[in-house]
Amino acid sequence: MSSFRLRCLSKDGVRFDVMAEEAYFPAVEGPLGLLPEHAPLVAQMKDAGVLRFKENGRWRYFASFNGVLWLKEGVATLLVDDIQEANTIDLARAKMAKERAEKRLKEKQEGVDLVRAQASLHRALARIEARSLFFGVSSEEEEKK
Repeated sequence: MSSFRLRCLSKDGVRFDVMAEEAYFPAVEGPLGLLPEHAPLVAQMKDAGVLRFKENGRWRYFASFNGVLWLKEGVATLLVDDIQEANTIDLARAKMAKERAEKRLKEKQEGVDLVRAQASLHRALARIEARSLFFGVSSEEEEKK
């Protein structure tokens, strides 16, 4: 099967550098899919979302936070603030972060940075979704656990 090079870089260095058969990114404009021989592009990523790609016939899932995707000459380079592979996500911790952010947004207490609380909520939801996809269950089912 045909593939393209997909690499991800963060402040911590190279997070992965693989040959992917297809990939889907959480772009600001909406979900963005890439296949081999895709036209060159530059796209801004959402503040938090799920990146998924197929490598050697197997899907890998990541919670991705802010960034830009650059595709040129068959190489897709993703520059992100941070990224976390789904199998490393602590679901209990992600749920607690979600609940904490929702509480801050609901209460709207003085001194609480609502933009920061909203960003925390988005990050927690991305982690929950990535983990749910990795384990093959819906986010709603994962929430019930």
